[in-house]
Amino acid sequence: MGFLGGNLLVASPYLADRNFLRSVVLIISHDDEHAFGLLLNRAGYDSLREVWQSLTGEVQMRSEMIRTGGPLDGPLMVLHHQSDSADTQIVDGVYLSSTRDNVRQVMQAPSSDLIPVMGYSGWGAGQLEVEMEVGGWMTLPASRDIVFADPAEMWNIASRKIS
Repeated sequence: MGFLGGNLLVASPYLADRNFLRSVVLIISHDDEHAFGLLLNRAGYDSLREVWQSLTGEVQMRSEMIRTGGPLDGPLMVLHHQSDSADTQIVDGVYLSSTRDNVRQVMQAPSSDLIPVMGYSGWGAGQLEVEMEVGGWMTLPASRDIVFADPAEMWNIASRKIS
């Protein structure tokens, strides 16, 4: 199996891990040693405004709810479409920022395409490959239209594109 960075993992009905039931995960990086991704369609409990103020003491007007990127703790990250504020390009039109200055720039720009995420999904060497071999995940090339889709519909949209 090739490396899956820039692809979506779409949970199949056979995936045994309840953390990922009907989930869509954007794979940020994948190599022989690990896989790192962000669960895109799991709502969190805090707003970007609340979290930013607690992290920096700065007032922020963006009120998007932070999504839970996975079962592992992680920093505030933002998926967006602004190349000039990016730490990393994931695929065409989808960028990731986690440094404070870049996150601040993304939040100050008028944009509806902004997904704040805390936490992440991670797999050790060979772990994701085993889950895929037993039918737990389906894959699909990531695209801006799916990444920024309504989280309540994302799994259905991605599943239909695979079928």
